[in-house]
Amino acid sequence: MEQVILNTKKKLVYLKSYDNLIDIKNAIKTIQESPNEFQISVLKKISDESNHKNSILDKKIIQPKFWTAILENKFEHGIFDSPEMGKIFIIGSLTSLFLHKVDDRVLGEMTTGIYGILRGVGFCKNTVEIFMQNLNLLNFLLIIRGENDQLKDVQELLEF
Repeated sequence: MEQVILNTKKKLVYLKSYDNLIDIKNAIKTIQESPNEFQISVLKKISDESNHKNSILDKKIIQPKFWTAILENKFEHGIFDSPEMGKIFIIGSLTSLFLHKVDDRVLGEMTTGIYGILRGVGFCKNTVEIFMQNLNLLNFLLIIRGENDQLKDVQELLEF
């Protein structure tokens, strides 16, 4: 019987909230300037009020070509309707997880779907609850996945 032991590096996730587009664009640029490779995802609640100041921005940010310039790659993207929050835009490496169908229902659209996914990728209950509140306040959520030591370096750069 043969055995193979794989020495895999541990992957961790980092979550940060941004209340404006300029800050999240700068954070993504900082990540991309790093010599390391990271998986990046961005979530943003879409304003449901047509007269809200964010509705104009929301129309812009749900366009994939807008993100192509920022993320320097084509990524999966989509919109799902969360029962707790309403319409949520997602782009990046976690898109397929949020849009995955279980019994013909999109995972992100299930009750506690966003909460469950964020808990499943490794965030504790209190952290998820705080960031769910931030998302509901129309903030951007930036999720970065990478190797432990590399992620610590980026975390230090983003803590400004």
